[in-house]
Amino acid sequence: MNDFTQSGIFRWASKLILFLLLSVLWVACCLPVVTIIPSCVALYDCTVACIHGDEEGVCRRFFSTFKTVLLRGIGLSVLWLAVAAVLVTSFIFLNEMAKGNGFLQIYTTIYAGTMLIPLALLAWLIPLESRFVQGFWAVNKTALSFSLIHLPTTGALLGILAVGVLCIMTLPVLILVVPAIIVTIQSHLTEKVFDREVAKNN
Repeated sequence: MNDFTQSGIFRWASKLILFLLLSVLWVACCLPVVTIIPSCVALYDCTVACIHGDEEGVCRRFFSTFKTVLLRGIGLSVLWLAVAAVLVTSFIFLNEMAKGNGFLQIYTTIYAGTMLIPLALLAWLIPLESRFVQGFWAVNKTALSFSLIHLPTTGALLGILAVGVLCIMTLPVLILVVPAIIVTIQSHLTEKVFDREVAKNN
């Protein structure tokens, strides 16, 4: 029995179960929409603690973090949902206006590219919210700073997210396992950056 529990197959099966459990918890907690960021923070924190760190009590850790960041996270969710609504509405309007107008089509394409900036900021905001204590606006400012200073890592984070979203769009049932896999891969990158930043400031 010992040999089996230490085998690669058992470890991979255990990880897969963790991915499934965490992804299902994340999906369930995202359903109210305004709880998207608290759910993402809880997923990141639980991934670092329970997948990288082998901490037990996945559900307990997830809901403890979710509860801790809930009120502040709802504020962040409302802020960024409002930003997303404005950006997407503006893009739809520009896209309609650009039909048959070459100049506006170029402008619309450039505008679409700038919409990656909020995504890049959010890619850092969630890990920062999980790992450090900062003011409401300070964490947004730090996230923007990290997204620019660590541009190659930011690109990798967005690339990983894009692949994950593509997988879910191709096979929607994968939403029950892919979110935790995405965050696990991303956290390998963000935690290395955090370790360097902490070491630099000590």
